[in-house]
Amino acid sequence: MFLGSFALSAGFAVFSYMRYSGAADDYSSVPRGAPQSEFDSKYDAKVKAANLFMIAGGITALVYAAHWVDILFLSRPEFGEKSAARGEEGPFRLDVVYSNASGPEQIVYGGAVTRF
Repeated sequence: MFLGSFALSAGFAVFSYMRYSGAADDYSSVPRGAPQSEFDSKYDAKVKAANLFMIAGGITALVYAAHWVDILFLSRPEFGEKSAARGEEGPFRLDVVYSNASGPEQIVYGGAVTRF
């Protein structure tokens, strides 16, 4: 879900930048003796494309920030006595578990989980 939302927002930003670049080229290629209405229409198209690009950049930044909020505040790593080979999440799960037993009282568990 997160990768898809970021890919969509980044794709929208790239699309809107390409649209802005084309509109800016169209505006700069208007000949000097052209009527004022042509300048105005090309300028308006350039401004609309620039605004769309700013909106797309803002959406991409918000999606990126939402990912970091999720990572830092809403995710809980699975440390502790749980088994890594539970298989509760379905077939697309990758668990990496590290344990170091250096004595009868000291056992360190660490784990990382990636869900697809």
